Amino acid sequence: MNKSEEKFYVEWFVNKIGWKCNIVADEAPDFKIEFSDKTIGLEVTGLFKKEKKKGSPVKTTEALRSAWLSAVSKEYYQLSNKAIEVEISIQRGELDFDHSLMIDELITKSNIKVGESIEYEFEPHEKCLLNVWIDRLPDKFSNYDKWSIIENHVGLSQPLYKEDLLKKIKGKAFKLEGYKQKYSEIILLIVANQTYESGMFHPNYHKLSIPNLGFSHVYLALYPTNYFEIC
Repeated sequence: MNKSEEKFYVEWFVNKIGWKCNIVADEAPDFKIEFSDKTIGLEVTGLFKKEKKKGSPVKTTEALRSAWLSAVSKEYYQLSNKAIEVEISIQRGELDFDHSLMIDELITKSNIKVGESIEYEFEPHEKCLLNVWIDRLPDKFSNYDKWSIIENHVGLSQPLYKEDLLKKIKGKAFKLEGYKQKYSEIILLIVANQTYESGMFHPNYHKLSIPNLGFSHVYLALYPTNYFEIC
C-alpha cells in the first residue's frame, strides 16, 4: 500500500472505533496517533489472498488491470472531451493488448447523448474478449476516471485462519525494537479490503487466540464493514 491508501484506511478505522485523536503521517511506524493524554505509534499492513514471499498473485493481477485501465482513461481524455464512465468485464484472456485499440473504440462508441448508455463486445484479438459498458456523463464530470474492471471486485470470500494473521504479525514484530524507541505503545492494523477479490475474507470467529508478539493491540480491519481486535 502507498501512503495515501494507508492513511485512508487509518482514518476509516479511527472513525469506526471512535477515537478522538490526531493522525500524523510518520515512518517506522507508519503513523503517530495523538490523543489528549498520550501519543502512540500505529503500523499498517495489507492482507491479501494467496500471499507468498513475493506477494499475492491475486493482488498483482488486480494492480496490473487497474494500471492498464488508468492508462487507457488518461489517454482517452487527451483525445476526447466527452465525459464517460466505463466498466469492463473480461470474458476471455487478459488486458495484454495495445491501449490504442481500446481508446479508438471508446472514442467511437462514446458518441451518444448525455444520460445514455451503451453495451458492446470488444475483441482486440482472438485470445481476448471483453464486455464493455459506457455511460455518457454530463460535461461537469470532465476527466471522470473512476472506471472499473468487474473481475477485480467479484469472487468468493475465503476463510481467515489464525495462521494467516500470525504470519502478518510476525512479519512486522521484528521491527518493534526500533519502533519502541519512539513510542512506548505500538498498535498493528491489518487491513483486508473486501471490495476487491484479493481482500475477500471472513474470520472463522471474532475472537482469535493469537499472541500479540509485543504489540499493544492488533486489529483486523475488514473494510468497509467492520473491525475486530484480535489480540
